[in-house]
Amino acid sequence: MKIYLFNPETGVYLGEDFADEAPMRRGAFIVPTYATTIEPPQLLPGQLLVFNADRQRWEVHNRTTMALPMPIKVNAPEVFTRRIAMKKLRLLLLLMTPIIMTKKRLYVS
Repeated sequence: MKIYLFNPETGVYLGEDFADEAPMRRGAFIVPTYATTIEPPQLLPGQLLVFNADRQRWEVHNRTTMALPMPIKVNAPEVFTRRIAMKKLRLLLLLMTPIIMTKKRLYVS
């Protein structure tokens, strides 16, 4: 079964996919929360598809008149330093695993 995906915050059309069949019920399909089986209409250049979840229908908006929420700004250096910190922590845990295992064996024996 074909499904149509949309952004959970803005309702903007994201693309299409196929729903997975429910494992316990033959013929039933699992439709994700932010997807619909309602086929969107064709667009003209400069238009944007938005799914109205309350009315359960697609709406066509002009790209220039539609007000979308501002994207969240992410501080790139902060994200980069967090990634480095996580890599260091993983490495430290990997290096300490033999020591921890040895200590456990010593206490158990």
